[in-house]
Order: sequence, then C-alpha cells, then structure tokens
Amino acid sequence: MRHSAHNTLVHSSDPFPTRIFITGQWEIDLLSDTIRCSPEVDEIFGQTRSYFSWRLNAALNRFVSEDRSSVRDELEQARSTGSIEFEKRIRRVGDGALRWVHVKGYTSYADGKPVRMAGEVIDVTEWRLSEDRRRDTEKMEAIRRLCRRLSHDYNNLLMVINANLEMLNEQAEHSPKALRFFTAARDGVDRGAQLNHKLSVFAAPREDSNETVNIGHLLLSLERPLRDAVGEAIEVRLIPGAIGESCKADAQELKAAILSLAINAREAMVTGGVLTISTLHRRITKDFAQTLGIAPGDYLVVSVSDSGVGIGPDIAARVFEPLFTTKRGGTAKGLGLSQVYGFARQSGGFVTIESELSHGTTIFLHLPLSPTMSSTAYL
Repeated sequence: MRHSAHNTLVHSSDPFPTRIFITGQWEIDLLSDTIRCSPEVDEIFGQTRSYFSWRLNAALNRFVSEDRSSVRDELEQARSTGSIEFEKRIRRVGDGALRWVHVKGYTSYADGKPVRMAGEVIDVTEWRLSEDRRRDTEKMEAIRRLCRRLSHDYNNLLMVINANLEMLNEQAEHSPKALRFFTAARDGVDRGAQLNHKLSVFAAPREDSNETVNIGHLLLSLERPLRDAVGEAIEVRLIPGAIGESCKADAQELKAAILSLAINAREAMVTGGVLTISTLHRRITKDFAQTLGIAPGDYLVVSVSDSGVGIGPDIAARVFEPLFTTKRGGTAKGLGLSQVYGFARQSGGFVTIESELSHGTTIFLHLPLSPTMSSTAYL
C-alpha cells in the first residue's frame, strides 16, 4: 500500500481559483474484505487511527443510506471491469457532518481472479457545493425571468376576464343561477390575482427599500406566533446570536419568511419534533459570491432547522421553484419556499438548504449584515 498522501491541486476553466483537496489512499483485500488506508482517509472520514485496518462493511456504513447500495454495486462491478470511480456522500464520525467524496481506484488480479483494489479518495465537498450553487443560481434566475414574462401576460388575461365580468354584473343580479356562476368566476379571478402577485414577488428585480432590522428583537416578537403556527407537539427553540446584531431587509417580509419556513418545517414533523431557529455571521468571499451572483461581504444567517423526515437531494434541488410541491395532488398553499427565495434575492441575499432522509432539514437564509448594530425596525 502507498502510505504517502498529499494535497491535490485541481485546475479548471471555471472562474474559481485553484483549490486544494485532501487526498488519501486506500487498499481493499478482496479475499478478506478488509481495508487499509492512509491518515488522510481518517481525516476525511473523521475517524481515529484505530481504524487503520477495518472491515469493508464498516467502511460502507460511512456512506449515507441512500448511496450505500449504489456504492456496493460499484465495488461489485469493479471486480470485473478493473476500475472504479464515483462521487457519493458520507457522514463523518464524531461531528456527523455530511461530506462529498470522490473515489477512484483499480483492481489487481491473480490467476485471473480479483484479489485487490487500491486507489484514492478525495474530499470534494466545497467544490461540489460551489458547483451546485452555481447551477442552482443559474436555474433559479432563468425561472425568475420566465415568471416575470408569465406574470405580465397572466395579468393582462385577468384584466380582460375581469372587464367582461363587470359588464355581466348587472345581468347576473337579476338571475340567482347566473349570479352563482358570476360569483364563482369572480372568486376565480381574485385567486388568480393573488397567485399572480406571488409570482411577481418571486420574479421582481431587487429594490433598495431595505431597513436595519435587529434580528434578536424580531425573533422575540415572533416567539408566540411561531408556537401558535407549529402547534404544541413541536418544541420551538430560539437561539439569537450576539446582542444587537442586525441585517438589511424588510422587517415584515423577514417575519413572513421565517413563519413560512416554520410552517414548512411543521409539515415534516407530523408526529412532533424540535424546531430550532438560530442566527450567526458569515463572511462571503469574492469567489464564493460569484457562484451566487451576490456581493461579497458579511452576512447574517438565519437558520431554520427541523428534526423531521428530511428530503432527498433530487427534491432539495427543486424546493425553491415556484409552484413546486411534494404534496399529493399538487395541493400546495401558495408559492411557499419560492417566496422566501424571492425575498432573499430582493434583499441582496440568498437561501440554501441542507437535508437528508431521516435526519431533518435546515434552511439557511443569508441577508446582508447591517454596518451598524443598532436597530431602527424590528416590528
């Protein structure tokens, strides 16, 4: 086995600078199903040197449950194909952090039979997340442009329908049956107008109408509404950060966004659980900001975590799309998380999600940090 390992420099044509990834070596004895690895592998997996030699099944259990069977299939196929390469998710020992690893290796044979696999494993989490963010940002911005056009055309149609209904109003008043049809049509136009308003909120370009919001005061003012919204079966934990920390946003829209996230979390905890809302500071570098189309600098992060059922990566990639819902029959109430996304973008920030089946969900709402720590608005 090669005991030496090194940091790998990866050059690409994207706008990001050269990155350094932790790389470790591994070797599988296919006759005994045991693995030996370099210290860097332990660093990636968050384990101690007591795991220098471990069983193959123990290694497989480090991968998240949704990826485990496909990793087994990759290993089995590599016995005959002679090579293996994949990117999957692991859960680190100790801190439980979710990481992406790139695994690559080759099979050795003796008398025509596979006896050994050896290769390298690279922690590519930051690169993977930055690429995902870049793709998600491009996709969501394309959807916003489409919604802007649809909202304009949809509004014109509603105006035509509404004008014709006004002309029929007098005649409908003289016929109970016609009045019922007229009322149903008018209600439909009103619901359409409400939906179109939400579409326009999602699609609207940013307006510089933000104010300084003391996030600690705002969370305290939301404590009772949050408990009422999620019900007694769910414990609400509010963990504000430093006293006086403030962000730039519309206070009422920020309240609505947090309540919307709480209600969304409630749907994932049908038998009860814990809802945790906390805040922290995060500095966004120029390179990271480029992937999101935002300004670099300091951001206040409002994280909303639930202990619910969680969602898979395919669904997590779509939750901020307008009209997307996981409810049966597509019976979502309003635009949900897409409005939170629209609010974040209009505020000069962004929103991200982390989730895993059976491990809950956390949504991070990033808003520009106020240059002053005094608050002028929080109600």
